[in-house]
Amino acid sequence: MAKFIEQHKSILSELLTQTLADSSYQSDITGLKNNGFERRYGLRYDQPLIRLRILDASLTIHSLTDLTLTLSEFKQLKIAAKRVFIVGNKVTMLAFPDHPEAIVIFGLGYAVNLLVDAQCLQGRELYYWGDLDPDGLTILSRLRQYYPQVKSLLMDRKTLEHFKHLVVHAPTQSIEKELQYLTEEECLLYQKLHHGSLRLEQERISFNYLQKSLAI
Repeated sequence: MAKFIEQHKSILSELLTQTLADSSYQSDITGLKNNGFERRYGLRYDQPLIRLRILDASLTIHSLTDLTLTLSEFKQLKIAAKRVFIVGNKVTMLAFPDHPEAIVIFGLGYAVNLLVDAQCLQGRELYYWGDLDPDGLTILSRLRQYYPQVKSLLMDRKTLEHFKHLVVHAPTQSIEKELQYLTEEECLLYQKLHHGSLRLEQERISFNYLQKSLAI
């Protein structure tokens, strides 16, 4: 049955729309993208998972500090964190130092739009730390579409110069030359990284350098 539904979602959606009462499904959800069929008709589906660590022992949940939640569970999570760090690398997330009233989330790369409407991100101090390359800055810009208060962490020219001996030439997915939600300084840095195909991976930045930057 599951295989039949998977192969015939489009026609099944048309039939269900014609036979079900309007109150029986979410008519505002259209299309099949991002599990649209399942969400429209209230069916279970394999949700993306969000990994996070609690960086303050006073905020632990039943003594747990490392959590993996379904997307819907994450969006409903209530925690008294004042600061949220979103990082683009799992190793970085695991090694992130303790910090008062804070959590760190393993980001979703270009799928950061999935973090929209999460309760634990509303009205918080938000910081994004990704690779210092065109992709990282593009993701930062996308995240600011939903959370304008997001600040970048260690994604600046000073950090690039400090670790220039660890910068590599690497291809990028990013093809956007103008990013609406970057600052002027960030846009200039994006152009430099884009034209030079430069990348400073976040895991190459020293732990001591990170700790000093967290004296926020």
